[in-house]
Amino acid sequence: MGGPPRRILEDVLADEAQVSEALLRLQQATAELWARIPAFAGMRAMIDELSGGAVAVGVWTGRDRCSAEIVLDAHCVREKLIAYVCGDDLPSHKPDPAGLSAVLRQMSVDPTEAILVGDSEVDVSAGADLGVKTILITHGLIMDTAIQGRAWRVVKRPVDAYDLLRSEVFGQI
Repeated sequence: MGGPPRRILEDVLADEAQVSEALLRLQQATAELWARIPAFAGMRAMIDELSGGAVAVGVWTGRDRCSAEIVLDAHCVREKLIAYVCGDDLPSHKPDPAGLSAVLRQMSVDPTEAILVGDSEVDVSAGADLGVKTILITHGLIMDTAIQGRAWRVVKRPVDAYDLLRSEVFGQI
């Protein structure tokens, strides 16, 4: 939907009661679908590997908290996270790095010691603005060269990002 559903519904519906009702109906209608969103190949193994070591793992998503928790729980990931910040947790959203900053604070990680893995231009912008090394996953899409230039590394597939993390992170532990 391009942001947290509540914010979008508030923009298109005049009455707060309508917003709440529409949000509830949307959540009910899509809860099963959210739980069926597949994980990228290798994602669960990577999170298990990272969280089992000396690495703090967190998530910063534009997805609203309700749907994010459904997806995280469906893949048994939420309990592995030190922190997660969702699109409706703060008044600002990507590319404003406030959400990323909040995750790092909750994990007690300095931005210069963090690596962000993202698959959008707003992820790269936020990471670069905060001084966080950012791996951009392009999924084979052509992305703005200026944005790619702000990324620490650019890879095509999520599994390539996991391989890079293994070499960078575990090579330093």
